[in-house]
Amino acid sequence: ISESIQLAKQALAEEEKLETIPPKSGTVAVFYFKDTSPDGSFGHLQKAMATMITTDLAQVSALQVLERFRVQFLLSEMQLGQTGIVEETTAARYGHLLGAENLIVGTMEPGSLKVNTSVASTSKKEVVGSIAVGSEIEEFYILQKEIVYNILKLLRVKFTSLEEMKFSQYHTKSLKAVTYFGQGLEALDAGNRRDARQFFHRSVKEDPSFKLAVKYRNASPSAASPSLA
Repeated sequence: ISESIQLAKQALAEEEKLETIPPKSGTVAVFYFKDTSPDGSFGHLQKAMATMITTDLAQVSALQVLERFRVQFLLSEMQLGQTGIVEETTAARYGHLLGAENLIVGTMEPGSLKVNTSVASTSKKEVVGSIAVGSEIEEFYILQKEIVYNILKLLRVKFTSLEEMKFSQYHTKSLKAVTYFGQGLEALDAGNRRDARQFFHRSVKEDPSFKLAVKYRNASPSAASPSLA
């Protein structure tokens, strides 16, 4: 977390210099999916969906996927949301600041759950492709894998059968587990350590096989741990 914050500050301080350095091919940054429902019903899925996708794409050796914290703390440092991130005037800037050629962004809409995902290119300064998939909210795990496969197709990335075996496995089929996981991510990013650990613990309790939730629960600092300062 501390390293990601420092990298965000450093990137902003050296922004002009970074604009002259082309991002490496195969680098990917996944931004959290924006909840556009009127009642915010998908709010707790925003970061959970992005984190699961990040984890899956990281299984493909042809890609270099940025850690979730790198993206999160850059946005926090810039005090920005997701609006307009895939526009030509802003996509290139985010890409250079993160050192990522490909930016994955998306929205979550009602009916029952519809997810629109786009891949933006930093060097081309444009959206290179978009996909739209939908499912019942209870089948979010199927929808999540559809997004991963479509992203790999848009990026024209080849993967081995072993890599596919890893990223094709469902993280969890429990809606409660993934909701608690999303709440844990929100609390962790806000610095609420105690709440984060509790949410991750609840997620694991709902689905003990949810490896991501187990990982974050075990790695989350306790309320008694030293602060970043």
